[in-house]
Amino acid sequence: MNYFSYFSEIEDTFIRRRGKHLWLSPIDWALMERAQEVQAEDADRESPFPRQAVLEHLGRSLDQLNQQWKRISKEELDEVLSRAAKLLSEIKDDYESTAQPDARKLEESLTGIERLLNDALRSSMSTEQSTELEKEIKQQLRPYRAHMEKAVYQQTFDNLLLKRLREQYGVPRLSLFYL
Repeated sequence: MNYFSYFSEIEDTFIRRRGKHLWLSPIDWALMERAQEVQAEDADRESPFPRQAVLEHLGRSLDQLNQQWKRISKEELDEVLSRAAKLLSEIKDDYESTAQPDARKLEESLTGIERLLNDALRSSMSTEQSTELEKEIKQQLRPYRAHMEKAVYQQTFDNLLLKRLREQYGVPRLSLFYL
């Protein structure tokens, strides 16, 4: 089956089930590319992700946050990691006990925790660390800067900065896109 037919079938199914056209979100498109999930006969029709895969992802992320929380000695990060781990634990428990889990609500909750972590990572950087990381990232992006719009460049810069900080502190990505 070619991609056009495959996506057209999914779009038609969305329209039939909702009774109207709708805009598909990035999470919808990502799910559509995972053919085995859409075509699975025994899959839970209400959740686009297999429950066990989500629970394993949440469990791994929670373990990683707890490990980093115990390892990191920066006071401002310590508090946020502790809070994020508590919130993630509550989300995991709710998801596990809910009969009909809502993937969109889960993704929104995970995105909120990621924003909390991102803000804490940025604010925990020393001036020297910030200057050094920014210099490295600017150097890495130098060959591409002339070909990028200003907003795209800034978004790419911010994403690389957060990626480096997450790697440095061992903070996991929580979004369902990282299943």
